[in-house]
Amino acid sequence: EMAAGETKNSSVFVPMFGQDERTRRWELVVDLEDAVTEVGDQNNTFYVDFRLCWPADLTLAGPLLVIPPAGALQPLQVPFGENVCLTPAYMQSQLTPGVTSEVLFTVSYASSNIGSRTTETWQDFIYFDSNLIDVSPPLGPLPPGEMLNRTVSLSLGVPDGASHLLQIRIDANTSINSWGQVNTERAEAKESNNLVNVSVTWCSWGAELDAGPNLTIGTQQVQ
Repeated sequence: EMAAGETKNSSVFVPMFGQDERTRRWELVVDLEDAVTEVGDQNNTFYVDFRLCWPADLTLAGPLLVIPPAGALQPLQVPFGENVCLTPAYMQSQLTPGVTSEVLFTVSYASSNIGSRTTETWQDFIYFDSNLIDVSPPLGPLPPGEMLNRTVSLSLGVPDGASHLLQIRIDANTSINSWGQVNTERAEAKESNNLVNVSVTWCSWGAELDAGPNLTIGTQQVQ
């Protein structure tokens, strides 16, 4: 019972269903069963719209590691955004024997959750010169402050004299919902830190012919 003009405060535990970024509504109805005779019931319902502002935030934790064959050199550390010159010493294998065969390298990188809640599962895509060359299996979930390492072998084409671009994009899920809309990423605090680039060139591959210091024409030698 409440006297006229009296106010009573109540506290209640409200369970949360899911931790996504959707807007939700919390609604309160007082005197739901009309136990109290009132002048009007139109002011008995209150609601508030809210969403969780404590998202996950995946980011790539550098550097990129190029893993050499077992018992060989130490892993090659490549800061994101920098250039790496790959030599045969770090090659794991060739797809088929021969000078023009594509080469396999093993790389390792880490994803870190610098956000405030656990991530959902996600997938990583790796591109070489804009061509998709690797899709990870589902990764995570990853709690806040935790790091996940992934090691993968990549075919980087045939060594040549050109410069190439290796791109790693974490949280690159691709799915289509019932309305035909494509979802390409999980909701998180920041998406711009999900993509990194590394420039790749080749060093010390195959024979290299060069003109000598002297050229002989007939019996004359030209410096």
